[in-house]
Amino acid sequence: MVQLQQPPKHNNHQSTVKEDFIKAGQLANQACAHAKELLLGASDNQSGVSMSRVCERVNTYITDTLHARIAFPCSISINEILCHSGYEDDSDCNIDNVDNTTVKPNDLVKIELGVLWNASPALITTSFVFEPRVDQPTKQQLIDATKQACQHLITQCQVSRVSSDISDTAKSYFTSKSEPYSFITGMMSHRLSPGVLSTDDVILLKAGPGDASQLANKHVPLEDGQVWAIDVGCVEHDPSDPSGPSCSVSTSPNHKTCIFAKSGKTVPLKLQASRLAYSKTVNKHGNFAFTRDQFVHASGLPVAKAKAALCECIAKALLVPYDVMQVQSTKPCARFLCTIMLTGDGPVMLTNPFDL
Repeated sequence: MVQLQQPPKHNNHQSTVKEDFIKAGQLANQACAHAKELLLGASDNQSGVSMSRVCERVNTYITDTLHARIAFPCSISINEILCHSGYEDDSDCNIDNVDNTTVKPNDLVKIELGVLWNASPALITTSFVFEPRVDQPTKQQLIDATKQACQHLITQCQVSRVSSDISDTAKSYFTSKSEPYSFITGMMSHRLSPGVLSTDDVILLKAGPGDASQLANKHVPLEDGQVWAIDVGCVEHDPSDPSGPSCSVSTSPNHKTCIFAKSGKTVPLKLQASRLAYSKTVNKHGNFAFTRDQFVHASGLPVAKAKAALCECIAKALLVPYDVMQVQSTKPCARFLCTIMLTGDGPVMLTNPFDL
């Protein structure tokens, strides 16, 4: 078992950026644990547990109970779906997600979310098997292997190293352990910064054909005080595929994009409703992610006008979509994301997805 440092308790006096990151991490841990509790607490429902209801309740818990802001909306993905699943109820616009998806026994579940305290974000993703079957242990074995890989890579994040050192460590990790798993191609860990969800500084664990643009940012010095979101996804290795497992945007009609963030582009909008909705949403959410419903609520417009405004903002590329990503092999995947802070004594976990 890898021993990782825990952060000190957050002080209630006027906070520094470091303390804000610590507080955001503590709240993200609470929110993620709450999401898991909601799922497990509803496990007696024979028809399955509605992910849309759980996500909605967790987002409300973050804002109303924890009195924090949402850096990334709660998302629950199952089995071969890696991330960014969203579940909302209407169908008047082609970006809506009409989905009654439920969590069923022996599903491999991934919960992801982000919490914002003042301007500092903390992200977390955990994986577990919902009502596991003892006669089908492979999903739990994959989760255990992914957890150990993530913990190992966290310990490699030491001040004075560079990001490419971590990438090089990942290349031989599963080969050296002779385990039948592989990192998912193209997954990147990002450095976090106050006011933004991620920066251009990345750690690329396994490069794919389309990742050339990211390679120039691989050699990032790791420095005291930096905050990183270490993001690790794994799947069972297919020996017949030398390039390894990769992800693509899900084509399922149940997996339409419904999580967005501001792109940073400046493009004129034709509709007055679009200009109003975009301005109000950006004022509320800043550079952080939000759902379609949160856009509608922030706009203050009637639902039909707000959704038309959202469609125009997407068409003009003012909003970045977080597409639902699926492992191409359709095999179940596991994922852990841990927010860490680098110190001279080693990395400190601000979020802990391993012990929820």
